[in-house]
Amino acid sequence: MKIAITGAAGFLGRALCARLLGRQAPLPIEELRLTDLNLSYRPEHPRVRSFAGDLRDPALRADLVSGGLDLLIHLAALPSGASEGEPGMAKAVNLDAAIALFTEAAAARPGVRVVHASSIAALGPPQGPVVTDDAPLRPTLTYGALKVMLETWLTDMTRRGDVRGLSLRLPGLVARPLVRTGQASAFLSDIFHHMHAGEPFTVPVSPDGTTWLMSVQRCVDNFVHAATLPAEPALAAITLPAVHTSVRALVSALAEATGHLASLASYAPDPRLQAVFASYPPLNTPVAEAAGFRDDGSVQSLAGRVLRQLRNEAAAD
Repeated sequence: MKIAITGAAGFLGRALCARLLGRQAPLPIEELRLTDLNLSYRPEHPRVRSFAGDLRDPALRADLVSGGLDLLIHLAALPSGASEGEPGMAKAVNLDAAIALFTEAAAARPGVRVVHASSIAALGPPQGPVVTDDAPLRPTLTYGALKVMLETWLTDMTRRGDVRGLSLRLPGLVARPLVRTGQASAFLSDIFHHMHAGEPFTVPVSPDGTTWLMSVQRCVDNFVHAATLPAEPALAAITLPAVHTSVRALVSALAEATGHLASLASYAPDPRLQAVFASYPPLNTPVAEAAGFRDDGSVQSLAGRVLRQLRNEAAAD
């Protein structure tokens, strides 16, 4: 397969590349093309080609799709915090450049499989006692609004037969690096880092705040699974299952797994962050689950998986 990944130097991109290039590669790779604005991540592998640059550049996009692709995994985006501050830039990157890329990929090879990393930001602050597959899309952030637009465009390209598209609405992915890249939800990953290190920290939402989380390892599993699924109208854009947890339960699970005290966490709720990132009811995703997508199972399993990730990263350094 000829596979291209945009946003390849990001948190999810690196993890996905590592899986695809691992000893037990889940997909047959003829060529893996990687691109990012600053492609600091360049795996040394004979089947890898790297393209550093801006997806708004037609020449970069032409190189990326040259000769046709079997699979395009689109992860690149201006993140939520940065999108809110620069909506014009966000539209140019998160919508216009993505539409151009999908269109050019389809021209190079009609019917190319496109898997797009959408977001629960497309839903907006969840309404009602449970969020289901029928939940209305009411984004309250520029980032989420652009995700809805791109989902819609990709679904229409699939209807026309130009591509075989699938948008996966991702929950909060953990544990992102401590380096800030513009994600307003980064404090959720910080909880893992500080508990792992045994450091006191302040959480900007209440302990009773609830959220949806997924380990990056499980997310990679889901992307690999998406690449192998047939295109179906019911799977044009789906919300992935996720662990629904309170911040208190998350801190307790991490305390139990690390042997550190839950009292390392103190709380200073920010109403805006609480409303957008810590007010999530239970999640019911039968469409995704029937299609074979999975969450981490429990907050304890999630905590254990992410802590192993952090230990492995520390050992590699």
